[in-house]
Amino acid sequence: LKFKVANTLLKVGRQQVRTPMMSYTDTRTLPSSFDGVSLESRDIEGLTIKSGYFDKGSPRTGAGSQDLTPTYGSPLVTSDFNAYAGADYVSSAGWRSSAYVSRFDDIWDREYVGLGMKTHWGPVNVDVQLDAYNTRSSGREIGGNIDQQAYGLGITPQWRNHSLKIGLQQIKGDEYFDYPYESNAINLPNTMMSFFNGPNERSIGVFYNNDWVAYGLPGLKTTLWYIKGMDIDGSHYNGGPNGIYNSVLKQRGESHYEVGVNASYTVQSGTFKNINLITSYSTHRASEYQLEGNLDEFRLIVNVPIKVF
Repeated sequence: LKFKVANTLLKVGRQQVRTPMMSYTDTRTLPSSFDGVSLESRDIEGLTIKSGYFDKGSPRTGAGSQDLTPTYGSPLVTSDFNAYAGADYVSSAGWRSSAYVSRFDDIWDREYVGLGMKTHWGPVNVDVQLDAYNTRSSGREIGGNIDQQAYGLGITPQWRNHSLKIGLQQIKGDEYFDYPYESNAINLPNTMMSFFNGPNERSIGVFYNNDWVAYGLPGLKTTLWYIKGMDIDGSHYNGGPNGIYNSVLKQRGESHYEVGVNASYTVQSGTFKNINLITSYSTHRASEYQLEGNLDEFRLIVNVPIKVF
């Protein structure tokens, strides 16, 4: 159900949301979604207010609903709801700012702030983005003791059709930076096949993007990336009797890296106009006790828009 008054929209039922506290993921044929209520208001110019309350999730792997659980903890630990409220603001001068709070019932309370700005260095456009999370266990602490901060800094200079993003990321805490399962709610720069969100992990990423329209190939875009994560250490984790991240106790000085390439092409005209093809290949290599281990992944995604009426 949807109810709209002016530029304020209330949704009730299964839906997809995008916020730093809960965000659907569409990396499979069937995107994830959540059951609950959300409110989004754009009645004030430049300001978007968002809030939501969700008590079930529908995963990418099938139909139906399931209880909300942490992604990196035990699936036996379930929360009655995840609720959030916050706002995004874009000033007339081009500044971006965001602030959100959320409660993952009886597991953690979380705050998020984000600040961004686009500026010019001669012919080069530069985008700077800062992100920070603070997470502490709350309520009955059914996920154990949690005390963690996560920080991200992204600096992206762009010249003509080229952009080069440098991502710096730091997790401060003896557990994973976690989020409700199937939500991928992590507004940090070094998030690709691996999220580089291990306990006390710091990482640096380099991402090169090219829009090939400058070379007479409109619709073709490519991305190359390299991310290195290091100093992963969960050996001091003390979650108490309800702790769900005890697997990190083996992690002391772990490291990993990821290398990947992505190409996206959208057909510009003719019978197949607007069909989009995405292909990517990434390699992940890790030390013994890092979570993901050694992986190689190839993806091919074909998006075909269909006009019904």
